[in-house]
Amino acid sequence: MGFFRRSGSEVGRVIASAADPAAEANRSLFYSKVVAGIVQLVSRASGGVISQLTPLVTTFDDSVAGTYSNIRGNQAANRSPIVNTKLGIVNFGSETGGGPGATKDYANIGGGLNNEASGDYSCVPGGQDCHATGPNSFACNGFSFATGDTAFACGGSDASGATAFSCNSAVPGASGDDSFACNTGTDASGVSSFAANNGCIAGGDYSAAFGDGGRAIGTAAFKCGDGCRADGYTSFATGNGCRSIGEGAFSSGNGGEANGDYSVIMNASTADGDYSLAHGYGAHTTRATQETHASGGPTGNYQTSKLVLRGQTPGAAINESVDLKFHGFASTAGTTEFALDNDKAYIIEVLAIAGGVQAGPTRVAKRFTGTISAKCAAATAAIVGTNVITGDGDAGAATWTLVASVTGAIVRFTFNTGVGAASDSDVTLKIEFTEVAF
Repeated sequence: MGFFRRSGSEVGRVIASAADPAAEANRSLFYSKVVAGIVQLVSRASGGVISQLTPLVTTFDDSVAGTYSNIRGNQAANRSPIVNTKLGIVNFGSETGGGPGATKDYANIGGGLNNEASGDYSCVPGGQDCHATGPNSFACNGFSFATGDTAFACGGSDASGATAFSCNSAVPGASGDDSFACNTGTDASGVSSFAANNGCIAGGDYSAAFGDGGRAIGTAAFKCGDGCRADGYTSFATGNGCRSIGEGAFSSGNGGEANGDYSVIMNASTADGDYSLAHGYGAHTTRATQETHASGGPTGNYQTSKLVLRGQTPGAAINESVDLKFHGFASTAGTTEFALDNDKAYIIEVLAIAGGVQAGPTRVAKRFTGTISAKCAAATAAIVGTNVITGDGDAGAATWTLVASVTGAIVRFTFNTGVGAASDSDVTLKIEFTEVAF
């Protein structure tokens, strides 16, 4: 009781007089006694217990006594275990299921039932059946699993990726490294992926998924909205039920699919051609770089579209010809001719401009216009009625012509310099075609 004397406190003097009556003769009002490990202060006058000090609910537990490194609860039963050969463990939890408790250096269980902290520097602050098994991991609330290095799991979730974060999202949860999963049934399995809302999947590295259901499984893909899919590399899908399947594809609105690479659809349309654009409602692109608009009806049956074809003559001789084509991005000449779809009728509006360099040098130009009707059945195209494309331009281009013909399902547009001067020429042809299925 020397400590209390030195402290100079009133309580200290009272306790001192109780413990040492001879030293405080005629001044002692209380005395102390120990009952079942509990220190009690008792009134001398009445013999009643004035106050008592209960034993600590914690204890040091070290394989080498006196090192004071590990602290655990001192419950009489169901005490969560520790491995006392480790360092810096704190465990105040309870265990009824035979679990390991806190087993690694500086593991921490703040309380709760059947929790586990088996990674170095892992932490479970409380809750039930939480498991922080990865190094530096954190698990809380109930039935959460943080198995990745520096992972965080709460609300019955699973975080198995390194530095992953999962909240209220059970297996698979956040399984990608640096991933984030939030809400029921989400799956962030890509590296640095992000999945939110119910049932989302962010399976591609650096992907993000928002809205109920759907998935973003392409690398760096993004989907937002219910049931959307972004499957292609760097693809984007937003709205309701949109699908971006091609690389770099973009879809928005209600339904529709962007299947071609770098294709774009807006609202209930389909873009199968690479670099194509389908918009309105019910549009369908089947050719690369095609732009199509529809205003309803079965997909692809009632629509109008645009394509740009191109070609070049070298100017090495007179009477040179070139078939105009589209696609083939890196080359001056295109690579794909204009083919019609089966069981459709077309009206094709032609607008072209040709420019060339002749001897001198002399630069000349000529425009071409016309309208052609065509149809296709059984992969065989036919021009219906008048087939005339007219031209107007410089005198030096008077012999230049643009002619439409058919081969199989192809409507071919051929530019010819004629018997005039040799011309190093380039031609751009826009065809705007309206089609109907029959």
